[in-house]
Amino acid sequence: MNWCTVYYDDTKSSCREYAKLFGQYEGILCKPASEYIGYPLIYEENSAVGFVFESDKDNVPYAVRHIIWRIIMSKKGQYFLAVTGGNRELTAIRCAVEDLEVRGYEVSNVYSKYMFEKYHMELGISAEKIVSDLENGEEQFRIYAKAAQGMSKKELRKMLRNELKEYKKHKKHRRTT
Repeated sequence: MNWCTVYYDDTKSSCREYAKLFGQYEGILCKPASEYIGYPLIYEENSAVGFVFESDKDNVPYAVRHIIWRIIMSKKGQYFLAVTGGNRELTAIRCAVEDLEVRGYEVSNVYSKYMFEKYHMELGISAEKIVSDLENGEEQFRIYAKAAQGMSKKELRKMLRNELKEYKKHKKHRRTT
């Protein structure tokens, strides 16, 4: 029996690689996003749902965004986003989180290529990390968001500025190598 569904952007090779890795785990069903473009409603009965995509000019690809707009699923489930690269990953994450929040769904985990590179995780290890977080019910994104709400504006600005510096430094280093 399946307990998790992963919708992935099948036009990008990095997303197809993640889908292949997720497909190896028992109970995870991978579905290409392009198959659902014409559907007016998409009903999802699994408690865990993931969206794997590559940032498309600082936005979510249309096929994945169409699913986010049309999907009907449990409000109490676990939802994750995995951005496999592209330009302006953080902006694409923000767009996807906002689209899901408008529909009433809270994202529990967010993963990006930058995060996996920052912590030196290979492709297989990163997929394993995502699956283990889902199985254990870990919700880093919600915890991080609640911690940020408790900070003063000055502390939050300082933390975000430092994180943005690290991100820009990483991007610059990645371009030169």
